[in-house]
This record gives sequence, structure tokens and C-alpha cells, in this order.
Amino acid sequence: MFGDFQNLDATVDRFSVAVSLYGKADFNDALALLEPLLTAQSADAQVLNLAAACCLSLDRLHDAQTYWRRAIAIQPDYCDAYNNLGVVLKELGRVDEAEACYRNALTISPKHVGAYVNLGRLYAELGRLHESESAYLHALELQPGDGNTYMNLGVLYQNQMRIPEAEAAYNSALAANRNDVNAHFNLGVVLKMQHRFVEAEASYRLALALQPDYFEVKINLAHLLLNVGRLEEGWALFETRYDPAWPQRKVAPPPVDCPIWQGESLAGKSLLVWPEQGHGDSLQFCRYLPMLKARGLAKLSIACSPVLQSLFETIEGVDACIPLDDEHDIPSHDFVCLTMSLPHRLGTTLATIPGATPYLRVPPARAAK
Repeated sequence: MFGDFQNLDATVDRFSVAVSLYGKADFNDALALLEPLLTAQSADAQVLNLAAACCLSLDRLHDAQTYWRRAIAIQPDYCDAYNNLGVVLKELGRVDEAEACYRNALTISPKHVGAYVNLGRLYAELGRLHESESAYLHALELQPGDGNTYMNLGVLYQNQMRIPEAEAAYNSALAANRNDVNAHFNLGVVLKMQHRFVEAEASYRLALALQPDYFEVKINLAHLLLNVGRLEEGWALFETRYDPAWPQRKVAPPPVDCPIWQGESLAGKSLLVWPEQGHGDSLQFCRYLPMLKARGLAKLSIACSPVLQSLFETIEGVDACIPLDDEHDIPSHDFVCLTMSLPHRLGTTLATIPGATPYLRVPPARAAK
């Protein structure tokens, strides 16, 4: 692979090619090209810095630390090396040493923006929120209009529920870069928190226009649409939560060997309804079970927590209530459907939410007591 570089004996040539490879995220190739320079007695601090950066990108944290310490030993006023070493030490959980490195960088170069930003991140994780804010604001004084720093500041404010300030920070991030998908998403979140649903939806849709596969945006937009009563679109989008095509999915598909019901005819078929979250969701959406039976099911089963079994057995149309424990096997069914997919599969609108009550009853034996 490196035949083209065999004649690049000059340090400067090897280094410049390695810089180019690093810029293309070819970290292994860049590091291999630097190897002869790293073993030389007169290793250059910049070469060591680049090698350390490659190691950091390859998650070789201890090697990165070694190279940055060597760079500092050769050039004690190398502020970038101090700053970068701080990043590695923070990743290794050595936060006091990381803070000291950032402070050393600022002692050498009081206007080092990166060191202030890294201090801000460190302090935020440690809960030293006032110091974190101060560090970010120092960075913005030195580099006004930096979108990434505004994003960090916005997250800090949002976590403190300083929502108007978070909104202003995200807007500043977008003023710096209108294509910052995370800024659009975060702005949508804080707008929704203020019940400014139209603006929040616009922010989410801008984020999806930039990154259509942004899982969290899809889920948040689904919640917003449900929140404002646009149930058909909201429930359809909420199906993203278990789609195997999305590695970030929050809910695993049901662990049974039958296809997920997509709305096919149920006449003469068997269907298993599968829980996905806590008891509350099961209690809320089991109201849909009689509607399923009305579609001609030969057998309607519901899997549930053992503590809910006697209650769910009172639901009209339920043929089998299967407690999820080690004693009961799950029989084969034609289809399976997650509990919270029922509103979507049954085409729920505000006008068709099943409202017949009670849809749950106290078991007779317990009522008698």
C-alpha cells in the first residue's frame, strides 16, 4: 500500500503526506507513514502531535497520551499538545489532570479557544455549571459567532432549564451555520418545551430535510404531532421506534417467530399483541383489543406482565392472556403487533379513539372481596 511513499525520505514529505491522509480519515495509513519518524532520536513535536491525533481517532488512548507527552517534553510551550493531552486524559477519566492540561495550554496561550471550549465541556460533565458557562463565554469573546460553542452553551442552558437562553444560543448557532442539523433539532426541542408547536415542527422538518435518517428527530416529531392531535401522521411516524432499519431504535421488534401485522385482513387469523414499555402503556392501549376481535380474528392473544393477567382476562374478545414468565411458552400465531402500534394499524383519529368504558373490570373473585 505504501509503495508510492518508499522514496519519500525527507521528513517534511512524509509529514505532509501523513497530514493529507489524516484529513481523509486514513488514520492507519497516516500512522504507518509516520512510524520511521517516531522512532528517530530527533523526533519532531509536530510529528508526534499528528501521530497522537491518529491514535486518538483509532481509540488508542494510551498511545496517544504517550506521543503527546513526548511532544511536550521536546517542546514545553506546545499549547496544542497540552490541550490535546487534556482530551485524552478526560477520556481516560483522569479529570483533574485533564483540567491541569487545559490550564497549562491557557497559561502558554491565553487566547486558546479550544482549551476554553474543552474546559467548558469538562466542567459541564462535572456539574460545575457556572465555570462551564464562563469558559464557553470566554471562547465566544475570542471567537465570536462560533456555532459549535453556541451549541455547547445551548445544551448547558437547556440542561439547567434556562430555556429562553438555550433558544437564543441555538439560534446563534444557526446564524453561524444554517445547515447545522443538531441546532435545528435542539431548537425544535426547546420550542416544543415552550408549547410553540408550529415553530418546533418547522425546526424538526428542517433537520429532517438536512438528514432524513435522523432517528431522534423522527421520534420527537411523532410525539409533537400526537401532542397536537394529528394522530394519523403522528402514529405512522412513531412506527420508526422499532424499525430494524434504524440501529438507534428504542424498542426491539417482538421476539417471536411470526410476521408483524401491517394491516392485512385478520379474518380467520390469529394475532398476538405484545407489550413494549411499562404497565401504563399496556393499560392505556388494551382498549383497542375489542376492535381487533371485531375484524374477524379466530384467536386474539395478549402477552403481558403476570401482575396484569387477571385484569386483562376481563377484556372483551381476548381469547388468551399469556403471562411473560419462565413457566409459559408463547404459541405460534399468524401475526404479532406491538401494543403501541394498534392506534396506527387501526387508523385512529381524534374522532375514532375508542372511548367505551369501562374496558377493564375487576376480576369477579376479587370484586367479591
